[in-house]
Amino acid sequence: SQSDPRSLTSGNAIRAIQRDLFLADHHIHALELAVDGDIAREATVTASSVFSERDPVKSWGLDRLRDDRMLQLPVTSQRLDSISLWIDADCDTQLRYRLHQGPANSSTFPEDLLTEGVVGILAGESQWIEIPVSCAINRPGWHFLILAKNPAVAVHMMETPPGKRWYYPRPEDPIRPNHFTKWTSRSLMIGMTRAVDADGAGVVAPDWNDYARNFKAESLFLNFAHCCQTNPAQELYGAEMAVNGHSRPTHAPNLWVSAASEFVEPEWISLNWESPKNITEVQLLLDSSLHFHFWQSWQGYPLRGIPSIIRDYRIIAGHEDGSETIVAEITGNYQRNRRHRTSVRGVRRLRVEIAATNGITRAQLYGIRVMDGDWCGHAR
Repeated sequence: SQSDPRSLTSGNAIRAIQRDLFLADHHIHALELAVDGDIAREATVTASSVFSERDPVKSWGLDRLRDDRMLQLPVTSQRLDSISLWIDADCDTQLRYRLHQGPANSSTFPEDLLTEGVVGILAGESQWIEIPVSCAINRPGWHFLILAKNPAVAVHMMETPPGKRWYYPRPEDPIRPNHFTKWTSRSLMIGMTRAVDADGAGVVAPDWNDYARNFKAESLFLNFAHCCQTNPAQELYGAEMAVNGHSRPTHAPNLWVSAASEFVEPEWISLNWESPKNITEVQLLLDSSLHFHFWQSWQGYPLRGIPSIIRDYRIIAGHEDGSETIVAEITGNYQRNRRHRTSVRGVRRLRVEIAATNGITRAQLYGIRVMDGDWCGHAR
């Protein structure tokens, strides 16, 4: 049927449009992705494991501070006492730092200065230093630690889930000056040493180690940051993130991440309801490395799938009598938005078992939606 455009801008009409956009995995900034008929958020959510920044850290190499650097940090605690960095120092020296909070609209650039100072460093390799920021957090979300240029200091690099991120300065544009775009984070494939990004900034190449070179093909799609820990530790990647109404980073990462795993046994996330449900669809929203800038050329990539996307998985519905129904069993997946139509009645538990990814050693999942067959508006 035909409708006047003005009539689609309010009430049920706009809600229906938003629902269709969300199911198609579109994003509407600052609008929570609540979908009518989705019962996932009514469930108690648990998982096999959860990634923590206190887990053992693997160094991927060194980033020497030949210029200023910026580290993006998601902070959700009410205060931040300190940030620890894993460094090498050629001599006794000092490191100047500043900590900024991000803007209220959740953009990823530093805004208000919270604290600044200088920390003394002794010469030595593979040491952790503590930066005593000691400040209240009045706006949870993105925060930014800026490290001043000091070539005597090199910070260890790590591969990490979305949230923390590493930035270096972009040259000023005399034609279009904009202090909000002072920083860039585009990185090279491990092993490359020369390139220029789309904005003309020379891409910084850390000194990757032998461990990192094992992941040369995957490295284009991976997310890197300085090896760091916050005090208190930030609880960011719990199972409840998969049903929090956001399928992309907003002011926080918004995804469930498992602990490091070789998938000898599947990693899993489970939804449990107090009463039986009739299910007509299960939608999974996976991690497709949303930070990645695709090359603006016709050349291909060395991989057939983005490493962070879950490749092999099963969806299993558990019934009140203890029996189970396999809703889906998928191998070789390379897509982010997976919708599985089904017709399963009397479901008390829904479990997603992850047996493999396309490369990384963690399961990462932005969202689960479970459509209730009793919702009158589901049929379309």
